[in-house]
Amino acid sequence: LLHFGPLLFVAGYAWSETMAIAFLLAGFLMLTKPPPEKSSGAMHGFMAGLCFGLAFATRYALLPAVFLVAAWTLTQRPHRWRRTGALLFGFAPPGGAVILRNFLAQGRPFGPPRGPSTQGLLQNAADSWSATAQAWLPPAYLDPGNQVRLLVCILAVLAGITIIRQRGNLLRDALVRGPRMLPLLWAAGYLLFLVMYRSRYEMDAIGPRLMLPGLALLVPAAAACVAAVLSPEGRGLRTAAVVLVVLA
Repeated sequence: LLHFGPLLFVAGYAWSETMAIAFLLAGFLMLTKPPPEKSSGAMHGFMAGLCFGLAFATRYALLPAVFLVAAWTLTQRPHRWRRTGALLFGFAPPGGAVILRNFLAQGRPFGPPRGPSTQGLLQNAADSWSATAQAWLPPAYLDPGNQVRLLVCILAVLAGITIIRQRGNLLRDALVRGPRMLPLLWAAGYLLFLVMYRSRYEMDAIGPRLMLPGLALLVPAAAACVAAVLSPEGRGLRTAAVVLVVLA
């Protein structure tokens, strides 16, 4: 994650972005960490809520994270009400302080109003795709007429199908079992929220800085996929992965 291109780029001029993402990652980490035996997990929920509150206080766009996690927590039994309450209770001090300050200073919870967007939904979706692709591929690969991008996409799809067929259970355990699905849900939900919000209100064009809170959560997911593929049961895949790393 420390070598992730968009994060390195944004860290050079917007320190608040990296701090907000650190709080966001800490919140998801508290939720994926199993609570002590015979514990309701309320303390982990409180600490996660506190981290999400600090992330929101640093970067307003991260507010949906606490609602996503609260909705997920309500579906988890037992102690779902206790854990959800602890989550919101932890979010309240930093998040509530920011909202109260904005009300007192500007009469609005999230700062001054924004004008209507001058860019449509399709263009914002295209910008988000371009920023996502550039996070993983050199910009030259995305130039019009460059056939390398087509080859890369085909190889990625074929490799993904092979890995899923041979390591489907391990990948499910690594990515979508229990709270491990939350980072992927957040990444998808944030990117959708960003495109919809940019299509309704005027703001900076969608680029690496705005996409980073969603893209950064895909890095641990990619690491989990690699760990699943390199499991002791898959010697052939492990050898192939080592060869690809050496060649890269």
